Amino acid sequence: MPAAPTPKGAARARLPLLLAAAAALGVLAWLAGGRAPNDGGRSAGDATPSGDPDEALGGVSVHIESDPPGASLFINSTLVGATPYEWKHAGPGTYVLRFEKAGRAPQSRRLVVGEEPASVAAKLPALSTGVLEVAIEPRGAEVLLDGELVGHTPLSLADAPAGQHELIVRKTNFKPFTARIEITPGEILRYADQSLDDKILAMLRAKIKGEPQRVAHYVDLGHYEFVNNRMDEAVLAFIQAQEVAETPLTFEPEVDEQQRALEQRLRLEDYRRLKKEVEKHVRWPGKNTADFREKLQRQQDIYGRKNIASWSWVQLAARNHIEGGHLTQAESLYIDHLDKNPNGENAPDCLLALLKVRLQLRNISAARDTYDKLFELVQDRPDMLLKTGQCVLSSRYRMPEPDRNDLLEMSEKAFRRARDVSKVDTIRAECAFELANALTLQGHAAEAIGYYEQSLEKVPAAEVAEERTLQMAEALHLAGRIDEAEKHFKRLTASTSVTVRERANAGLVRVNNTRKSAHKE
Repeated sequence: MPAAPTPKGAARARLPLLLAAAAALGVLAWLAGGRAPNDGGRSAGDATPSGDPDEALGGVSVHIESDPPGASLFINSTLVGATPYEWKHAGPGTYVLRFEKAGRAPQSRRLVVGEEPASVAAKLPALSTGVLEVAIEPRGAEVLLDGELVGHTPLSLADAPAGQHELIVRKTNFKPFTARIEITPGEILRYADQSLDDKILAMLRAKIKGEPQRVAHYVDLGHYEFVNNRMDEAVLAFIQAQEVAETPLTFEPEVDEQQRALEQRLRLEDYRRLKKEVEKHVRWPGKNTADFREKLQRQQDIYGRKNIASWSWVQLAARNHIEGGHLTQAESLYIDHLDKNPNGENAPDCLLALLKVRLQLRNISAARDTYDKLFELVQDRPDMLLKTGQCVLSSRYRMPEPDRNDLLEMSEKAFRRARDVSKVDTIRAECAFELANALTLQGHAAEAIGYYEQSLEKVPAAEVAEERTLQMAEALHLAGRIDEAEKHFKRLTASTSVTVRERANAGLVRVNNTRKSAHKE
């Protein structure tokens, strides 16, 4: 039989049982009186509740209020609600109440709960205030003071509580502004002359920096500024887009021809889009665009006056207008450039370009006036006379029938003069060929034959010689010299060019038909 434990050992064996019993008694005491199970050895009068006081069982009722009402109420640092507040089942003990309300000085009260209902009232005096003004851009940004939304920019808060606060200004797509501020009683604290960092704006500007020759990036920037009602910035972006569009592309030496062609195509597509976007924005539905239109027109006038004397700029800008289908704008550019430099070294080129546009516009009267000025200016320059004649001759089918003869006569005049003044055999031969074409189209095939023969005297390249021979054979046929025409057509049926062979065979068919018609007669 084991020996009985010594008194010391017995006490050690009973210790866990005693601790468990003490813990159980502590729980019962808390349930009965609303006190904490473990009060750290404090007396019953200093007990502190744990958890929501309203959930305690038993106890008394405590009425808690504040002046003004609506203050946040904390009991022993736990937020339980807002005043006025009815605390039911408050257990005996001592509690710390804290009252907080914006614009008021916080207050604390010590509450001793016994066996009778109690009430507590706290007066929260108004804090000293200053004025907080926030005019940070953009308009409509949220302003938060200590995490509470107090308004939107531009904001003037006349009763801002004095003291230290955390200020936040924020808006979607913008980097927020944060600051630790101190409001001094009776003074104005102002935040202005600064803007939130716009994340989208930063992205658009980064694209421009990365690809400064890409017109589309400036158009995107202009649109973004426009929809955010920053009209000055929008106008500037659209003008920059126009400047870039009308500046020749430059390439690094290692860029191959395929990539260059792609960039040129993108440039043209971007320019067309620019024109459409400008037209769309000046008529934007639901938006007053008068200010935008006025500022854009003013800047375009300034930009145009600055560049109109430059022929390279006018050339490129007008070409973009023409490719975009805006012929009248191109015509105006040429006219303005000539007004600025009536006798400049580029005046012949500008007059020739103006002649082409007016012929495209089918304005025969204006075209003739331009032709006369150009002919007078270049009458001793066979290269320009040749280009002038070719320009007029190639445009004849755009004009109504009555005007075509006028164009043929104008082209004939230019070709004759070019042939007479040229001292270069190849140019003389080309002028003779074009003159023969103009004469044939006017019904003077017999006269044209001699000029066709002259165009073949200085043997040109094979394909050029074949083309001129085909035209001469047609003239011979029209002039009734059937045998000669047939001889040339037969020779050309042996050409290496499929097109030439087909045309030669077609010519032979016409010759045979003419013979058959003559035989029937």
